[in-house]
Amino acid sequence: MLNFRFGTIQSFCWDEKGQETLTARIAFQSVISAKDAVAFNSVIIIGGNMVHIEHAKVERALNNMDLQSLFSDFLSTENWKYTAAQYLFRNLTMEDYFNEFVHTLACARGVRVENLANLEKKLIALSDTRPDDLDELMPPTISGMVSNMIKDNGKRKHPFCSTLTEAPHLFKIDRRNKKITYLEPIVSKDEAVLRLREILIDGLFIYFFAKFCHGQTFPIKYYYYQVLNNNA
Repeated sequence: MLNFRFGTIQSFCWDEKGQETLTARIAFQSVISAKDAVAFNSVIIIGGNMVHIEHAKVERALNNMDLQSLFSDFLSTENWKYTAAQYLFRNLTMEDYFNEFVHTLACARGVRVENLANLEKKLIALSDTRPDDLDELMPPTISGMVSNMIKDNGKRKHPFCSTLTEAPHLFKIDRRNKKITYLEPIVSKDEAVLRLREILIDGLFIYFFAKFCHGQTFPIKYYYYQVLNNNA
């Protein structure tokens, strides 16, 4: 494999019509990286050779993205026992998972201050629809929380405030002006995207673990995670 600025070149092969064109299979870092690669098409040079990104193929790939290439590293290196222990012993509550997702999502979006209404609209949309940017996929554990909070606090103007205020180290809530400020640590967009993927894997695992673990062992079946991601 060969790493370059927009992702990883996983394999090479000659074009089926002859040996004049060398094609490559690329795993982009994110949807944004794929779009950036198309935009920078004319200036991508690897090993002294100019690389041509076929716009049409990238668009088709984005519409039918195989997320397995994005998440394979996380699936193979995830510390499942640690994640299970964090959940079982309540070292992290569901509110903690929710607040970290909101804060990390803000870092990925490059937002420091926004209206509470905008945040609420964003979270509600992510909880029941597939986002254009697949790095914003919401774990089922958190989407369930969002649904429950809307149901339980639907009569309130800002149903998520009571949970957000439990993390004063991450958020400053200005109820008077109806704004939320995201506090330090503010990580870079790339770091936030990677963490969002980790949060998604953790959330998927906790969802399956809580629903189906009925004994002393819980076998990990990567197939379920891959299928769920591909159909997200």
